[in-house]
Formats: sequence, structure tokens, C-alpha cells
Amino acid sequence: MKVVDDRLKSVGELERVESDRILTSYTFDLTNHVLSSQFIDNPNRDKLYTFIAYRVKDSDSSPVSLIQQHKTKGVN
Repeated sequence: MKVVDDRLKSVGELERVESDRILTSYTFDLTNHVLSSQFIDNPNRDKLYTFIAYRVKDSDSSPVSLIQQHKTKGVN
């Protein structure tokens, strides 16, 4: 594993996957007070990105992780 800075220690590896769709814009209807989202298909869907998480050497050594976010109610 490549050392980025000798003051840091690796505490985990994180992975993120591209979503199926991308938010492109919002519109707001001033008459009805409704906010709408517009999406397109993501051409990079399912692409995997890997990151190494670091902490300062003298800090907590517990592993880090990402949590999966649940879809927000009402989002298309």
C-alpha cells in the first residue's frame, strides 16, 4: 500500500458504486408549491470506485465504513 504521508495510517478501504440515475435539475411550481426532480440514466452506472481511508497515526484505529443511504420518500 502506498504511503501518502508518514503522519497517517490506513484504517480501511471504501467502495462506492455509481447510481442508476443522475439528478439533472429541479423545477419549482410557484402556483402549487411543488418541487420536482428530473433524472437521466447514468452512463457510468455500476462503476466501482475504491478509496483508502486514513487517520492521523496517534488517533483512533477503529475501521471506517460507508453506510448505505435509503431512498428518500417522494424522490422519483
